[in-house]
This record gives sequence, structure tokens and C-alpha cells, in this order.
Amino acid sequence: ANARFEAAVALANEGKAAEAAAAFDALAKDAPPGYAALARLRAAETRPDRVQALAELHAIAEDAKSKILLVPHMNESQVAAYDLSADLK
Repeated sequence: ANARFEAAVALANEGKAAEAAAAFDALAKDAPPGYAALARLRAAETRPDRVQALAELHAIAEDAKSKILLVPHMNESQVAAYDLSADLK
């Protein structure tokens, strides 16, 4: 899972948002829980459609398991976006 996550991060860093989102989506479906949770967050982050991205962040905020796994790994802007999505309930 680590190699696949790093490959998806590399795609995102290269500006290949659609490919990165697809790679993160695949990880979110079949990776171990920690990687899956991080992949869900990164998939939303790479979406060109900001409305869809915010909806995905909202879904992540609703998922208690994701919150436990994600918050310790988020940077400041990700925590702010996560908090914003939780406030939109």
C-alpha cells in the first residue's frame, strides 16, 4: 500500500489531478484502514470539482473511524477543511 500511495502522491505533485484522484480512490477501496483513510482525504484534495471535493470531505467528517485515523496525520489546512466540512452538517 505504501508504494501505491507514494505513486499517487507523485501523480498529484506532477499536476496529474485526475490520475492521482483515481489512484487514491483505488487505494481507498482496498488498502489497510490507515492508508484507505489518508487516500480518501487525498482523493478529495485532488478533485478539480470543488463541490464534489467538499462533499467528500463532509462524508469523511461524518465517518468516526476516519476521524480517529486522519486527524493525527493532517496538516493545518487539511484540519481546517476537515473542520469546515464537519460544520456544514
